[in-house]
Amino acid sequence: MGCKGRIAAASITFCFQTVFVLYDAAKYGRLDAFVLAGYLLVLPIAYWAGLHFDRIKAESEKDPLTRLYNRRYVMDSYARLTMRASRQLGKLFVLMIDCDNFKTINDKLSHEKGDLVLQRIAALLRAHTRSTDIVSRWGGDEFLVIGEYNGSEALTAMLKRIAGELENLSLEMGIPISATIGSAVYPDDHHHINELIKIADREMYSYKPRTKEEDAFLSYDLPEQH
Repeated sequence: MGCKGRIAAASITFCFQTVFVLYDAAKYGRLDAFVLAGYLLVLPIAYWAGLHFDRIKAESEKDPLTRLYNRRYVMDSYARLTMRASRQLGKLFVLMIDCDNFKTINDKLSHEKGDLVLQRIAALLRAHTRSTDIVSRWGGDEFLVIGEYNGSEALTAMLKRIAGELENLSLEMGIPISATIGSAVYPDDHHHINELIKIADREMYSYKPRTKEEDAFLSYDLPEQH
C-alpha cells in the first residue's frame, strides 16, 4: 500500500495550520499555546484521512480474488516503467499467461475449484517473479507479468521455474494444471503496451494445442464432486 495520501494530507494540513498560527501571532503579537496545540488535533485527523484514501486506492488496484494487481494498475504504471527502462537503457518483458483447461476445470469440478486454481497460480507467480515485477490478473484465466528484461536466458529460466511449479501444483491438487505463455519485449517488439500485449497474446495462442484440454483431462482420474 502506498503512502501518498497520508503524506499529502499531513503536508497540506501542516501548511494550513502553520499559516493560521503565523496569522494569529501577527494579529495578537504573540504565539498562542492553544493555537499551537491545534497541531496535535489536526495532524492525526489528516493522517487518518490520508490512510483511508491510501487503503481505498490500494484496493482499487487489486483483483479481489487473486489479490494480484488489476488491469487498471498495469495501464497506469506502464509509463513509469518505460521511463525508468529508457533512463537505464534497459528493456522490459511482457508475459501473457493463459491457464489451460480452465473452462473444463470450472465445468467438471465447480467454479469454487476454478477460483482456487486461479488463487494458487497467482501465489505461484508472486513467489517465482521478482519483487520489482508487476504481476496482474488480466482477466478471466489470463495473467500478465511485466518486468525488467535481462536477456533471453534469464527469461527462459523464469519460465522453466513457473512450468515446474505448475507441474508440482497439478500433483498436489490432483488435477491437470498447466499454462501457455507468450512474450514480447519493449522496445524491440513495440513501444505501446496494447501492441506488446497483442504480440504476446498471438505468440501464446500459437503455442496452445487445440486438444490440450481434452488430452490432459482424459489422462487424469478426476475426483467426484458432492
